[in-house]
Amino acid sequence: MGVTSPGVTSPGVTSPGATSPGVASRGVTSPGSSSLETEYVRFEGRSYHTSCYRNHVAVRCTLCGKIIQGRFIKDYWGNIYHEGHKNRVSRCDYCGRFISEKTTGGGARYKDGRHICGLCRRTAVQDTKRGRELLGDARKRLERYGIVIDRFDPGFHLIDRGKLKRVSRLSRPPDSEETGFTHFRSRSRGGRIVSFELDIYILLGLPQSHFIEAAAHELMHVWQYLNAPPKNDRALCEGSCNYAAYLVLQELSGAESEYLVHNLFGSKDRFYGEGFRRVTRLVQKRGTKYWLSRLRANRRFPTG
Repeated sequence: MGVTSPGVTSPGVTSPGATSPGVASRGVTSPGSSSLETEYVRFEGRSYHTSCYRNHVAVRCTLCGKIIQGRFIKDYWGNIYHEGHKNRVSRCDYCGRFISEKTTGGGARYKDGRHICGLCRRTAVQDTKRGRELLGDARKRLERYGIVIDRFDPGFHLIDRGKLKRVSRLSRPPDSEETGFTHFRSRSRGGRIVSFELDIYILLGLPQSHFIEAAAHELMHVWQYLNAPPKNDRALCEGSCNYAAYLVLQELSGAESEYLVHNLFGSKDRFYGEGFRRVTRLVQKRGTKYWLSRLRANRRFPTG
């Protein structure tokens, strides 16, 4: 099962002397000053005419354009918003931006309740043909790292949130969105798999980078079904799937893939987040071949 974390945000509280966005203090010029304006604003240790401050210096809300004073929200992309917007304006489930014509070119609400902004919707995967192409591309990219899946002819399905939840019958981690699931069925002889069938389900309407991340994650589940002992330690299993997604995302250029990598490393979930970071440390220390050989032979992380 694949999951994605919501947009990373940084709620902040400004205080006197703080920066970004900081708090301005007001004053008046002394008698005899040659300034045409009698009021000035102190901001980050410097003095400005009130009009200069408002027109050129003050930090303004990305959403409404008004000057920010007090509490604020900052998203991954550097946009700063008044805190009050969070209960009144929808945020994109895939990039964390507040949705508006000004900031994202609008957006949409899917029938299953998800919100997607106009920026992310540009690449949303809505048809099965395109989904299969991207799934095949992710498979080829994983082969470069020794993650090879032979006899690959899955049933492939793009489905909404409700159906995905029913198919997987798994509870998703807190504050995350389930994005995919793989149903694997096999026949064995003498302890070896002689035939198998599989169906890969991925959430309909994911932005392309999110889709590729989910596809790589599910493909790593398939590889483990075929090569690893059953019922592996969940942190090792899901951490390995997220590491496969990370390998593919690293090959993609663009801010969206960088954002997804950021979220992988920032996840607080003990299986998808900490498991991924443990696999990352293992590969950095011992290499990709050791990681895959460990998966083939063991059900748990190595000690130490």
